[in-house]
Amino acid sequence: GGGGYRGRGGGGRGRGGFSDGGCDAGPAKPGGELDWSPPGCAELLDPGTRDAINAYCSRLGPLLQMELDEEQRVVKERLLSWPLPRLQSEGLVLVGMSGRKHGSYFGKTVLIFTPASGEDLPFHRFSSGDMVTLCRNNPLTERAFDALVLDRGRWELRLVSDGPPPGLNDGRWRVDKGVNMTAYLRAAAAMRSLYKS
Repeated sequence: GGGGYRGRGGGGRGRGGFSDGGCDAGPAKPGGELDWSPPGCAELLDPGTRDAINAYCSRLGPLLQMELDEEQRVVKERLLSWPLPRLQSEGLVLVGMSGRKHGSYFGKTVLIFTPASGEDLPFHRFSSGDMVTLCRNNPLTERAFDALVLDRGRWELRLVSDGPPPGLNDGRWRVDKGVNMTAYLRAAAAMRSLYKS
C-alpha cells in the first residue's frame, strides 16, 4: 500500500482516529490499523479505573487487529490468484474509472469515482465501510492508495482518504474492494467509549 492511513493503536495517545483531543475521537483510519488507545478524556478518570480499562483494551485490541489482519491477508491472496475478469465478475474491482476531489468529511478528503465511459457503475459489491485500494493497473505491482467507501450511487462511488492521490484528475483508475471495516470500527469505538465512564 502507499498513500493511506497507518498507525496501530494500543499504547498511548495521539496514535489514530479522525481527531485526538476528546472522547469522541475516531477509532481507526482507512488503512487497516485500528486505534484503541485512550482518548484525551481518559486523563479525567481516576488512575485505578483508567488502568483497568487500559489492561482490558490491551488484551482485546491486539486480538481484534489480528482478525482484521487475517481478513486482509485473504484479500491479498485473492488478488494474487484471481485473474482480473474473475474479480470483475465477482464485483470486487472497478476499472476505467475517473476520479475527482469533492470537498471534505470530518477533515478527510472526499473522492468521487465514476466510470470514464459516462455510463452507470457496472455490477459491484462495494458498500459503505469497505476499505479500497486505488491504483492505475495492479495494486500488487505499483503504488496503491488506501481509502474508505463513504457511500455509493448509481453513477458514482464516494470515498474518504487522507488526501487525493497524485494525478487524481488524470487518466484512468482501478478501485479494488478490501475488507469491510464497519464491525472493526464499532468494536474499536466501543473500547474507546469505556473511557467515558
